[in-house]
Amino acid sequence: MFQKVLVVEDIDSIALSVVQLVESLGAHEVVVVKYCEDAWTKLKAEALQGRPFELLITDLSFEKDHRQDAIMGGEALVAQVKAFDPQLAVVVYSIEDKPFRIQQLYHEHGIGGYVLKGRRSLEQLKTALLTVAAGERYYAPELQTTLRTSSFVSLDGYELHLLEQLAAGYSLDEMEARFKALGITPHSKSTIEKRLYRLRDSFNARTLMHLISLAKDQGVI
Repeated sequence: MFQKVLVVEDIDSIALSVVQLVESLGAHEVVVVKYCEDAWTKLKAEALQGRPFELLITDLSFEKDHRQDAIMGGEALVAQVKAFDPQLAVVVYSIEDKPFRIQQLYHEHGIGGYVLKGRRSLEQLKTALLTVAAGERYYAPELQTTLRTSSFVSLDGYELHLLEQLAAGYSLDEMEARFKALGITPHSKSTIEKRLYRLRDSFNARTLMHLISLAKDQGVI
């Protein structure tokens, strides 16, 4: 089992439950922080001093307050820490259930497990931690069907921006003008149209409106 664990959770009662669980499994050092920026600072500092964390348990969504940190959410934190230390084990513990967001964490950031918060989630979290500690990936039972039936569509920043603009109601002509003004390339109307229709095919969407609906349902936008 993991001996040194970092927990990122801003709700005290949940953080306490997670700490108790991790300690019951044999962890000797468990650190809790409420902000992703603090988590990144702590994780990096410990690694540079030769005392790296072995496991990161993090939520995805955090309540906003007066702080304006550079790392504002769990997804950004996971991406940054995995780029820094690809071997770090990561388990996400969140209420977020959007297929795209979950698949992206598995496929692009290499998380070891994803557990949905709920009535029996601590029991599932225990199973997830033991599974990941054994070198395997954990998929919550209620997510397995969704993840199996939803093919993963890898999107780059340009495509995500296109979907956001489309969802905001901008026409192709308006997108062309906005992209040109912002220096985003390619910005020709014909290229934008082709990329949108390629996205429509990737999502098996019948129309562009259907594409927006599917993208929202899956947590892309």
